[in-house]
Amino acid sequence: MVGPVIIVPYDPTWPEVFARIRDEIAMALGPIAREIRHIGSTSVPGLAAKPIIDIDVVIFQVIDTIGPGTA
Repeated sequence: MVGPVIIVPYDPTWPEVFARIRDEIAMALGPIAREIRHIGSTSVPGLAAKPIIDIDVVIFQVIDTIGPGTA
């Protein structure tokens, strides 16, 4: 059975939390990360939401450097 969905009032620290996570992802992926975006309800100022930071990472295509058929 699925538990209840918890919605909380907007938290003004959500953008800061996203920024910290974004920076960690950017350091880990380096130039492969083309864009790192805060998405979902926590990205909307003033909107009550589930307290989960949703992130979309757009990457450049990774080219197989080992050889064909190994990806």
